Amino acid sequence: MLEPLRVIPGPEFLMYYAGAIVAAWFIVRSMAYADGSLAHMPPQLTRVDPYSIAALRGGAPEAMKVAVYDLEQQGLLKLSGEGVDISMKTLGDTREVTNPIARDVYDFISGHKKPRELFNDTSMLGKVESHLAPSYAEMKMRHLIRDDDMHERVWKIFFTWLLLFWAVGGAKLYLGVVNNKPVVFLVILLLAVPAALWLAAWPMDRLTALGRRHLADLKSHFAWVKSSMNNNRDVDTTNIAFALAVFGAGALSAGVLYDLYNKAAIPPNQSSSSSGCGGGCSGCGGGCGGCGGCG
Repeated sequence: MLEPLRVIPGPEFLMYYAGAIVAAWFIVRSMAYADGSLAHMPPQLTRVDPYSIAALRGGAPEAMKVAVYDLEQQGLLKLSGEGVDISMKTLGDTREVTNPIARDVYDFISGHKKPRELFNDTSMLGKVESHLAPSYAEMKMRHLIRDDDMHERVWKIFFTWLLLFWAVGGAKLYLGVVNNKPVVFLVILLLAVPAALWLAAWPMDRLTALGRRHLADLKSHFAWVKSSMNNNRDVDTTNIAFALAVFGAGALSAGVLYDLYNKAAIPPNQSSSSSGCGGGCSGCGGGCGGCGGCG
C-alpha cells in the first residue's frame, strides 16, 4: 500500500500534493454550493421588509440595527454623543412599539445606555433569535438557508476530503520519518489542508446558493438607494431602512447612526473600522414574506 508513495521523490510529492489541495478547494467549493436550491424560485423582491432582509444577511444583530433605526425614526429613541461615546435614551411608551424585535430592543435600551451592551448581550440576542425562529422555518421552506440535511451533507464533504488528504499525506509523512527524510514542508501542507477545505466548504454557512443569489438580487434592486445616499440626495426613511438592511451600516453616511453601528457598538477587541455587518443568515423578524423570511 505504501510502495507507490515510497517511490515518489519528496519534492515531487510535495508539488503534486500542493496542486491537489488547490484543485480540491475548487472541487469542494463546487460540491458544497451545488445544493439543489437554485432549482427553486426565489421570493419576489417586492415582498420584502427591512427586518427580514437584515436577518437573512446577518442574523439577529443586523435585525437589531434595523430596530434601532426604526425606533429612532419614530421618535422613540434619542441618540446623543459622538464616536464611541454615543449613548441611547428611550422616549415615549413601549406600547407604541409594534414590532416584537423593536419592542425588546426598546425595553433593553430603557435600562442600558451604551450600544455595546445592546449588541453584545447574549440574552438579548437569544430573545431576538426566538422572534426569528418562525422566519427561519420559512426560509428553509423557501430554500434560502440550509436545513439539517444540507448542513450534514456539507460536513460530510468536508470530512471526506480531509480524511483523504490526511491519509495520503500522513502515510508519506510516516515514510519520511522512518527513513529520516525532511518532512517540515509536508507537515505545513498537512496543517493547511483543513483550513483550505474549511474555507472551500464553509460548513457553518447558513445560506444556500439560492439565498446568496437572492441577497445579490436585493443589492441590485436597492442599489439606487445607496447611490442616492452617497450623493446626498433626499431619500425617505423607509428606503434608508432597506439600504441599512441590504448593505449594512456601510450604506450610511458619516453621522450619529454611522458611528453607532461602526464605532460605539463594536466589542472592545475589534477594530473601529468594522462595518458592523454580520455574516451568515438568520431569520427575519416578523414574517419573511418577501425576503424569504430572513432577515
